[in-house]
Amino acid sequence: MKTVSAFASLAKDILPPHDTINAIVKSQDGSHGLIELTWGAPTPSRSSEAGNCITVTGTEGWLSVTREAGAVRVSLKTITRDKDGKATGETAEVIEEKEVGIQKEIEGFLRAIDGEDDGVDAPRGTLGDVAFIEAALNSDGAPVDLVELAKV
Repeated sequence: MKTVSAFASLAKDILPPHDTINAIVKSQDGSHGLIELTWGAPTPSRSSEAGNCITVTGTEGWLSVTREAGAVRVSLKTITRDKDGKATGETAEVIEEKEVGIQKEIEGFLRAIDGEDDGVDAPRGTLGDVAFIEAALNSDGAPVDLVELAKV
């Protein structure tokens, strides 16, 4: 992600100052999408049936990433074209994987201790994650350059 413009709000008084982020993000190549995160859903169905997803729209389709009952679901919709390049419809692909984020992070940490660091959980990546959250919480709609913010 290169740039984020976001608004943060409070849905539940017990989680001040903010528990919800609605963000528009743009990557280096110009593709853009939406990221919505909330820890203050007013009802259980809010988390399970709407939002808390990442949606990216590109020139040839779009994808969304959601969490569903212990799994991560990636839905990819792509334009289909005829031999002349004219759009004729779309294809859909769904990839669902068991949620194993923390398990993979611990495995990566233990491999790094053994000298087999794959670089996936490097400190620089964490700095980028923190920069995104900081920018999303403080943007108030203004664009924030995440690359610049994450520089050390």
